Amino acid sequence: NNKYYYDLEVLIGLSNDSSKKIDAKESKVWAIYVNNYDKKTPINFTLPSNITTGVNSDTIKNAYGNPNNIIKENNYKIYVYMYEYKIQLRLFVYNDIGLQAFEYKNY
Repeated sequence: NNKYYYDLEVLIGLSNDSSKKIDAKESKVWAIYVNNYDKKTPINFTLPSNITTGVNSDTIKNAYGNPNNIIKENNYKIYVYMYEYKIQLRLFVYNDIGLQAFEYKNY
């Protein structure tokens, strides 16, 4: 909880690959999800290759190439980038306001 970002949606998944109990700081981050869409207190984010909140699909494609898949919704598209079926990046690009959310998973 944060008084400045009270409606922000951020989820982080942690995993423990060992058989012993470990502190969260020693865990592996396997998933991150940030959603700024329609939030009163969005948080700016920057992904590799300087992909920032609000960039358009052309900027994303110039930085990352063509996605492996594009999921079309009513007012946005999800650009899905995959690497060896282990790493997945989903970018939620809205028609009128650009990139507003991302999801990263490393299985």
